[in-house]
Amino acid sequence: GLNPKVKVYVMGYYNCFPYYPAEQQAALMPLLTGLNTQIKSAAAENGDTFVATDKAIAKNYKKYLPNKTNIHLSDSGYKVLAAEFWKAISKKK
Repeated sequence: GLNPKVKVYVMGYYNCFPYYPAEQQAALMPLLTGLNTQIKSAAAENGDTFVATDKAIAKNYKKYLPNKTNIHLSDSGYKVLAAEFWKAISKKK
């Protein structure tokens, strides 16, 4: 590659459908866990760092995902993601 020493950080997915009914959550959560497991595995195979976001967003999804019809985070949600990345980056220095 062009820069073999570059550090790559790969973001895991958060539950962007926390307002769905419990029966749909029961079907979605194993899929989310499986997807993040595969992403984490692929990141590790390439020497990259996986950054989990699911638990951080789940702590206060009403604040971080306030619009029930929009999968995108609020400003405070994006700040939480940035903090998760900063934790991972700070460990690698």
